[in-house]
Amino acid sequence: MIQDMEQMESIVTQFLDYARRSTTPLELVNLGEVVSAAVATSRMQESSDVSIDSVIRKDVFIMAHATEISRVVQNLLVNAGKYG
Repeated sequence: MIQDMEQMESIVTQFLDYARRSTTPLELVNLGEVVSAAVATSRMQESSDVSIDSVIRKDVFIMAHATEISRVVQNLLVNAGKYG
């Protein structure tokens, strides 16, 4: 029960972090590089029962915060591993 509450607290904290507006200006980010790096550093790559296949274009640029995009991708991978 305590572990479940700690997990819920962590989820709420993450949502609040995402909801806060960043005061840092957006920058031109190579989406392909950010996503590829996030996949490469994810813990999912270490799992022997998980295979990640991706086709990511290297010429797509967006105005964003690279760190936030990386967090989103890593969270998607973790959630896919847990609930997918």
